Amino acid sequence: MKLRVVSPLETIVKYSLIELFAILFFLLVLRNLSPYQYFSVMQVLQYGLLLVVVLFLLLPVFVELFGFGSARFLLSSRGVIYQTRRTKYKLRWDEVQRVVLTPDLYGQVTKRSYIVFYADEEPSYVRNRSEFHPRAFGVQYRKGLPNAIAKHCNLPIENLSKVEKKH
Repeated sequence: MKLRVVSPLETIVKYSLIELFAILFFLLVLRNLSPYQYFSVMQVLQYGLLLVVVLFLLLPVFVELFGFGSARFLLSSRGVIYQTRRTKYKLRWDEVQRVVLTPDLYGQVTKRSYIVFYADEEPSYVRNRSEFHPRAFGVQYRKGLPNAIAKHCNLPIENLSKVEKKH
């Protein structure tokens, strides 16, 4: 099963907010552009702002190709793989020592927390994607994911009850 590391719902919300503001500013700047008979500094500023807004319109494409949108997680009968453009981490199921739904930066276990696979018995906890390394990496929690993991791994997912109680 191949998944995005960051939940698609969270990604769509972030992209929608970026696009909403960028389109509004684009229309605002485009409406206020006026063809002056003589070239002015204000006209240069308006075209410069228009260029910045166009860059914001293209930002989700860049993030999808090179940022957190390009991170993938593969769950198979052989093990788990975390892959981005520059990195690739693999753990076979016999190497996985613990599976933990880790608390986020605020110390709370929520639906936005990550299910992290650890190759060490006593690991230092990983709270977000930027802390992933070859011995500990994961995927953001999704509703059916614990069942898919249980098909391949007999280890319990620690802290899972904290999220499932809230449903």
